[in-house]
Amino acid sequence: MGIQRATSKCIGFVDSDDYIDANMYEAMLKEMKGDVDLVCCGRYDVYANNTVKERINTSGETNPKKLSATTAFTCDKLFRKDIIDKNNIRFPEELKYAEDFYFLTTYKLYAEKMTIMPKPFYFYNIEQVGSITNRRDEALLDIIKSLREINEYFISNNVFKEYEEELLICSAGFYIRRLSEFRKYRNTKLQRQFVKEFFKYFNEYFTNWKKTVNRYKTKKNKFYRTNKTILNIYIAINNWRK
Repeated sequence: MGIQRATSKCIGFVDSDDYIDANMYEAMLKEMKGDVDLVCCGRYDVYANNTVKERINTSGETNPKKLSATTAFTCDKLFRKDIIDKNNIRFPEELKYAEDFYFLTTYKLYAEKMTIMPKPFYFYNIEQVGSITNRRDEALLDIIKSLREINEYFISNNVFKEYEEELLICSAGFYIRRLSEFRKYRNTKLQRQFVKEFFKYFNEYFTNWKKTVNRYKTKKNKFYRTNKTILNIYIAINNWRK
């Protein structure tokens, strides 16, 4: 509704449990000039004990066509309203997870130039009790649904092959980040279903995906990431210990 009613040239999004520097949008608007279509700033991660960790944006990649060049959030970015309207870019309302990544990724398909601001302006609540990010129920599976919708969008626009490697890297990131959080909670059924559904998703869209997932941001080949038997054993032992 907000996107539909907005009359400004640019749009930004702030999650309900986060907050921003008072000068954030003034600074970002100054960067949104000429042929710049997307502006991204750094952020602060805010933890439950009120400690703050600075996340300076050091990416030197200013080509928005590289889908993995920025965070997967919309909240640390500024978008052009005309691009959103012309291409009818929206958030999938039925999804609870990664719906912002769907919006961002489809937007990047039409953006030509991006500016990266290293200075942090956004305060992102990492461990807010009850936040969507920390939910550990079946809504977690919406990540896979969102990634599927993104792939289908790129397929329908005949650009999936062009972006296949980038889409795989982004998908691997979502999978591995959630996998690493298994140690924080106990829900054997959900965890096994998450692994099963992600394997099914990878096999459906990507060939030779296991190599990329095993090597994602690591020097060592972490083969257990793509071994369903080992993952199920890990889930069982980890939850038994809890």
